[in-house]
Amino acid sequence: MRHLFSAGGKRLRPCLVLLSCEAVGGRPEDALEAAAAVEILHTFTLIHDDVMDRDELRRGVRTVHVLWGVPMAIIAGDALFAKVFEALAENVRRRGLPAVGVGWGRLDPHSGRWRAREIRLPPFAREKFRRIRG
Repeated sequence: MRHLFSAGGKRLRPCLVLLSCEAVGGRPEDALEAAAAVEILHTFTLIHDDVMDRDELRRGVRTVHVLWGVPMAIIAGDALFAKVFEALAENVRRRGLPAVGVGWGRLDPHSGRWRAREIRLPPFAREKFRRIRG
């Protein structure tokens, strides 16, 4: 699973997570696992995207499915998807933080759209969001 992570990339998404944390008054070091989760999630999507598009190169290296086959690429992507939740759970466990902004929903079979059930933010987060939004 280290293959694509070692191939480089801008790592913009985790930086945005850390900057967002700081922007609402948090400590970036408290969001490290969440930042890692975002990068892992992105890499999972790239692996599956490469399979679907039959891309042979990603970030200048051969893609996972070219090196190890489609079944292994799918399993590697799925394993990374599981790691996302592991990282988020670790963030909650180590920091004693609520899982803010995590919403559950369902796929509407008629429209094909995701229907969010509910996303709850604690009062302090809602107020900071309102101040930032203006």
